[in-house]
Amino acid sequence: MGKSMTILAGLLAVLATTGADGPPTAVPGDFRLQVASYGLGKEPVYTEEIVVRSGRAYVLPSNSKEVVIIEPARGRLEILDVGRRIQAEVSFTALDASVAKLKASLREVAEGLERKGGRANEIEAKMARNLFEPNLAIGATSKPNRLRLTNPAVEIDAEGEPEPDAPRLSMIAAVLGSIARLGAFRTPQDLPPFAELEAIAALTGERRQRPTELVYLYRLAGPPRKFRRTYKLNPTLTDREVEAIARVDRLREVAPSVRYERYRPAR
Repeated sequence: MGKSMTILAGLLAVLATTGADGPPTAVPGDFRLQVASYGLGKEPVYTEEIVVRSGRAYVLPSNSKEVVIIEPARGRLEILDVGRRIQAEVSFTALDASVAKLKASLREVAEGLERKGGRANEIEAKMARNLFEPNLAIGATSKPNRLRLTNPAVEIDAEGEPEPDAPRLSMIAAVLGSIARLGAFRTPQDLPPFAELEAIAALTGERRQRPTELVYLYRLAGPPRKFRRTYKLNPTLTDREVEAIARVDRLREVAPSVRYERYRPAR
């Protein structure tokens, strides 16, 4: 709760000084998801608050003055810079096209390496294919709510909790998938989102679980890359959170909207 209040207080201060995810089946009740992202240390590198209100998800990161507003029912999201008072809209169609382009690019790299031949090129080509076509094998672990998803390049320990609220689960799946695709849209040179998307789908699909922890280990060229994210559900919103979202909405009404190509990500 302390980290949540810090993020929301920071947003309120800025506003005061500057003046394959389908849509949810129904509008869920308001709720909040606290997300913490870790590297190798015990303390999170950054945190996010995902506040869902009236069918919209507001993503408030601790390391940026941007707010991402996701509307699965309308197939779009907005990126709002509360410091510069400017916003850009990105459609889910654009996100999907970006992900498809990234997959095609990685496939082209893999096929080029395979044509060259040689053991080193073959290993690198397989590594690339394991990133854009993860086809993760799903195995059980000693914990009933934990899955292990693996291929030769990626290992994911995915833990979840049963979620009986279908609209809420659908919203969580749509929002987390949108965040992963937006990351690939904005920084395609980073790790591809395909393994993450498979892990989210593995929990929220047939198992009907909302994620509580995802631990990733990528074995690529160089040292392994490991990171994890934790997710904590708060099923209701406080008055302070409702007011923070109301202020975001008021800023959205007056902030100029530009094409994403003209929108420079906040630093």
